[in-house]
Amino acid sequence: MEFTESNLKFVFDDSHWELITQFDKETDYLKVCRAVKETKSVDFIGVNNNGTTYLFEIKNFKGHERDQEVRDRLGCNAEELMTEISQKVRDTLPCLLAGARNSTHKADSWKKISSNIMDNSHRLMVVAWIEQLIDSGSEAEKKSKLSMQRSKLKQKLSWLTCRVDIQCYSNNTIEGLVVSLLPE
Repeated sequence: MEFTESNLKFVFDDSHWELITQFDKETDYLKVCRAVKETKSVDFIGVNNNGTTYLFEIKNFKGHERDQEVRDRLGCNAEELMTEISQKVRDTLPCLLAGARNSTHKADSWKKISSNIMDNSHRLMVVAWIEQLIDSGSEAEKKSKLSMQRSKLKQKLSWLTCRVDIQCYSNNTIEGLVVSLLPE
């Protein structure tokens, strides 16, 4: 399955993924958006062959790192950005339940994802896919910044899961997923 989001190409290998969808483009999500203004969602939802459910939120700041607004969002522990991502995760859950109850074409998918999220024997992983240029500082400082961002996201999502990660195309560790930057 192949998707484009934020000037990035995501290729999910069907042999590793039982289910994958670009959720923010799905009809069932858009129905909720029309009924409840300002509803948001994560970009992708997937279940891999190991039964782990992934919620992906994609942010691509490449080329915009000098913009003050972007610098503020990515500053230190990226408080504002991690809050935004956490709110998208929060809003996604009732959209999945609405789809599971009312969908005319994907109810089984939404039921499976919702069931996996509610079942503690299944892993739930929230991935913030953040493309950013961290060009200043030593390798230790760069790792420290990413660690602080990951900790902040983990704190914001502690009500749901402790399994969070921050990924980018240059250090992708998710099996069955290949990501590349598209030309601007």
